[in-house]
Amino acid sequence: NAPPSVAGVSVTPGGAVTSNDLGANFVFIDGDGDANAGTRIQWFKDDVEQTSLENITTVGSGNTSKGQEWKITVTPFDGLEFGASVTSATVTIASTAPTVSVVTFNDSSVQTLEDVNASSIYADVDVDEGSVTFRWFVDSTPVFTDVVNNINGVGRAAGSTLSNTNYSKGQLVNVSVTGNDGGLDSATVNSATFVIANTAPNASNVVVSPASPDTSSNLGVSFDYFDIDSDAESGSRIRWFKDSNEQTALENVSNVSSAQTAEGQQWN
Repeated sequence: NAPPSVAGVSVTPGGAVTSNDLGANFVFIDGDGDANAGTRIQWFKDDVEQTSLENITTVGSGNTSKGQEWKITVTPFDGLEFGASVTSATVTIASTAPTVSVVTFNDSSVQTLEDVNASSIYADVDVDEGSVTFRWFVDSTPVFTDVVNNINGVGRAAGSTLSNTNYSKGQLVNVSVTGNDGGLDSATVNSATFVIANTAPNASNVVVSPASPDTSSNLGVSFDYFDIDSDAESGSRIRWFKDSNEQTALENVSNVSSAQTAEGQQWN
């Protein structure tokens, strides 16, 4: 019997990161046609044999950490004889890129006077502290970049606020988020796009005139109208109250005839 041999001994993947399992790769060769019958696989981490992993073909990522150096030594066996041992090249475990979560907003319907806040969770399997970059867009044009630093890698939320001075009613707003662990960028996560909603107008300086009416006086109302969206007034609602009771028949009437008033009544 001729002893067997092995070729192509390697640890895979060659560019392993901390989230990868490691595999023992080799080709068993036997000139007599004998089958592999218990080839010995030895795993080494930083040149120290990991005896608990002997003869395992796959080492889970939970056993590795960034910066460690791993290799294997394979000794073929055909059931009768061991062949010469072959040691693989060393694979250094590299950092895994961080991740950022789906973006959430503080409000599902943002109006023109509201700031909008976005948040995303930064996480790094290597527990590397990192940063998160928020890039804000209005109508597809970049308007603001915000970098949040010193985020704990165990999974922490990062947030950014876009001031309402950057947009108006009807404009489209979205944000992209990218994490960085000091060396690697995460995949960029793009938020949903939302439309800035209309802000309700307001009325001020509401005045019933004349200030001192008598029973012969018609009553009128005046007020100042303001709309942050610059929308024109259209259908402002006017409600009249007599002695604290709403006069529904007079809704949206701007002038009340003296025939509908009496001495001693209180109108507003």
